[in-house]
Amino acid sequence: MRKKAGIIINENKIKIIRQTLSRVINILKKSGYEVMSEIDLKNKRRNKIELDGLDVVVIFGGDGTLLRAARTLKNKNIPLLPINAGSLGFLTEITLKEANEAVKKFIDKEYFIQKRIFLDTKIIDKNNKIKERFTALNDIVISRTFDARIFSVAIFVDEWFVNRIFADGVIVSTPTGSTAYNLAAGGPVIHPELDIIVITPICPHSLNNRPIVVSGNSEIKIAEIQRADTVILTADGQERSGVIQEDDIIIVKKHKDTIKLVHPFKRSFYYTLRHKLNLGRE
Repeated sequence: MRKKAGIIINENKIKIIRQTLSRVINILKKSGYEVMSEIDLKNKRRNKIELDGLDVVVIFGGDGTLLRAARTLKNKNIPLLPINAGSLGFLTEITLKEANEAVKKFIDKEYFIQKRIFLDTKIIDKNNKIKERFTALNDIVISRTFDARIFSVAIFVDEWFVNRIFADGVIVSTPTGSTAYNLAAGGPVIHPELDIIVITPICPHSLNNRPIVVSGNSEIKIAEIQRADTVILTADGQERSGVIQEDDIIIVKKHKDTIKLVHPFKRSFYYTLRHKLNLGRE
């Protein structure tokens, strides 16, 4: 049976990636792959890709493009090969110059797979009905929409009360998201293969509020939200909820699905930390 490859593109990067994309498509086709691209470069028309049956999805864009694709593909068990056409590209670590070699290595099975967990999040109203549901590869953030007042929430882990946080917000992060907003808020850097979740307050109004690392099998409940008139939830910085009510409950836990990231080059997580986030540099 002929193998199939999907191409997902950040349409704002077409000028940057056009030549590299054409070469990658040619390499795949010459190796016997049927290639389906999200955007037709000739007429710039967006195409709908049939996701079922794909053997790989090559992603051209930055981390935001990968986050969007990952949420769409979370239950498809398809390897994702991300190529960076953005700025930082912490998740999309393969450069445009390396794209040809990376695709050839995938075809020749010279790569390793790293699985990443998602967060499954529900907002439940006072009648115990699910109002909204979100999936996140990086993080779930509860914060204000526009004003600068702090608010407070109670944090429970596996039904045990942990703390009441007075802050600008709360981040619940996966290991993948630990180098994103969590890092900027003073949270720990976590190796992406660890099965844990981190809860990090944003600018807490306290001297003793610190990030908390919990088991990946834990259920986190955020409740008793005070001053909730302008509080919202954001998933991966891309999807947002309506305004959260004071008697709403937010449940966050590990999603049953994972994604598979293709790593064609033997680079460690610590290599990426040094080169992308300048770890250890003066």
